[in-house]
Amino acid sequence: MKTFVKYIFTVFLLQVIYTVHASQVDYGKLSIEQLKEQAATIHPAGLYILAKKLYKNNNKDDAVFWLTVGHLRFKFHLATEPNSKSLDGPSLFSTLQNFIGGPINDYAGINPSQWAKTAKKAKQWDLDNKNTFTSKKNHQKEYAATHVEMDKMISYIIDNKEKIRLDRIKNNIK
Repeated sequence: MKTFVKYIFTVFLLQVIYTVHASQVDYGKLSIEQLKEQAATIHPAGLYILAKKLYKNNNKDDAVFWLTVGHLRFKFHLATEPNSKSLDGPSLFSTLQNFIGGPINDYAGINPSQWAKTAKKAKQWDLDNKNTFTSKKNHQKEYAATHVEMDKMISYIIDNKEKIRLDRIKNNIK
């Protein structure tokens, strides 16, 4: 039953993501390599799909990196449209965070020090690469605020690494 529910959710999620981007790109049909090549230009939801594919292929550390890039870019996108109720707004972000981000973040929390390093690398990748989906130039204030928020998350991970690690052990997350 659990597998069936995951299957139905995955089909629904891919259909939602299919409608997200103006070019109607179905990120689920793109290869890992194609998603990586297009990472700077796609909707942040595509980065979540990339992370999911990497995680499924047992490239879990790479999945953490791309999930973090997707999270950062989606939060930035949402900051530029705070009252958005569109399909690619807060509801999609929440769904992606829960169903794709949840298991990947559980994995990341097994080694909080590595998680913090990966988050720093993801932040640097975002700084070093263009974002043609949401303009950094046109939304400098929101962009800076999103990076401050990421810095707070990284600090939280570092400051609470033992608690995070013990919570994973307590909840039998491997």
